[in-house]
Amino acid sequence: AVPMFIFMGTMLEKSGVATDLLHCLQVLLKRTPGGLALSVTIMGTIMAATTGIIGASVVMMSLLALPVMLERGYQVQLATGTIAASATLGILIPPSIMLVIMADLLSISVGTLFLAAVFPGLLLAALYLVYIYIRTRLNPSLAPPLPDSMGPDTKAELYIMVVRSFVPPIALIGFVLGSIFAGWATPTEAAGVGALGAVLLAMMNRKLNYQVLKDVLIRSALTIGMIFGIFIGATCFSYVYRVLGGDDVVHNFIMH
Repeated sequence: AVPMFIFMGTMLEKSGVATDLLHCLQVLLKRTPGGLALSVTIMGTIMAATTGIIGASVVMMSLLALPVMLERGYQVQLATGTIAASATLGILIPPSIMLVIMADLLSISVGTLFLAAVFPGLLLAALYLVYIYIRTRLNPSLAPPLPDSMGPDTKAELYIMVVRSFVPPIALIGFVLGSIFAGWATPTEAAGVGALGAVLLAMMNRKLNYQVLKDVLIRSALTIGMIFGIFIGATCFSYVYRVLGGDDVVHNFIMH
């Protein structure tokens, strides 16, 4: 499942979904204190549930959101902190690659581990939102409001923009995670569906071409190699550590 989840996340990064989603959230929250920071946090939460790759999320959100936040006059610490916090939610919110690897190491069902991680991940995201809202409400200079002119002129255009921005990623999340939670598909099968869905989204947004596909495959292969290299190294270290009696040393140190 890991290679296909990585391919899905990398392809989604190139599909333009995040750009549309961030713009739509800015329009919806333009009158809310800290609206742009809240938009970035919500986008980070949604993208965490579609990619599962922390590195890709951090790079993508830094390129998309940081220049916009600084241009709008946001405090540097608030802007960078918001991106650093929300972009790393992918380590906890399914389909986290780390959870897939942990499930294999601990011989736990991937679906069970995913289900157990959903609430803590969403709770952490909610706490980020509450913190940003309270802080920007008390000190509006940290996050200047967005212009009222931003967004479509009519409600019909607004509804269309919301549907186009939210439905594709939410549908992909529902198909991938919903099929795992409901027991309709194994994580490997769900990852395959997610990879196909990411390709279709890129085609819908007219972002898919030979160069993009080549770049996605190369980046996916490099990421997969790095992850499995870490996995092999950690496994070798743990075996050597136990053979040399390292676990007994730690146990005796704690107990005595």
